[in-house]
This record gives sequence, structure tokens and C-alpha cells, in this order.
Amino acid sequence: MATFIASPDTLCLLGSINDDTERAPAGFLIARKAADEAELLTLAVAPERRREGLGRALLIAAMAILGESGAKQLFLEVEEGNLAAVELYRSLGATVVGRRARYYEHGADAAIFSLAL
Repeated sequence: MATFIASPDTLCLLGSINDDTERAPAGFLIARKAADEAELLTLAVAPERRREGLGRALLIAAMAILGESGAKQLFLEVEEGNLAAVELYRSLGATVVGRRARYYEHGADAAIFSLAL
């Protein structure tokens, strides 16, 4: 993982929600760029900090950084039943461009989204 993260084509962001009670990291994002395309590999927010805007902030920051580096499209895969992620991606303008049947180990399908940068 350290070698992967150290790659110049990998973007890693760590996010926190600064309030009076806690300043610990509460989420992260990892994306990879190849030529003029990028792929979101993972976006995670601690369960107790969800629905506070951290995932959106991480994704918006990644979109800006990737766009500035020359990426024109960001691809995202998500379990079709992950309604919070699907809603987030759609709210930022992502559209479904494909589907991977039984992509996840537990048999769920993945929706493939594309987001113009």
C-alpha cells in the first residue's frame, strides 16, 4: 500500500471535521490518474461522522486537484445499494455509464459512474 500511495499518479486526501470535541481524521480518499482520466479507488468516512459533508468535501477537492493535473473524466464504481454514495455522485453531476454484475464479493452489482472534470 505504501508503494502504491507513493506513486506520483496517486492522489491521497485525509479529511477531518474540526469542531470543539474532535480533530482526528474522519475520512480519506484515494484516486489514481492515468493520462487524461482518473479513477476513484476509495472514499471512506467514519460512520459516526457521516452526513456532515466530509465525503463531499473530499470528493470536490479531489475533482479540483485531478482537473488541474489534466484529468478530464473521473470514474467511480459503487455498490448499487449504497444510496448515500450514489446520491453524492449524482449531486455532483456524475452519470451512470456502465454496470459490473456481481462485482463485490457478497454478490452485489457495481454501478460505474463518470464525472466530467
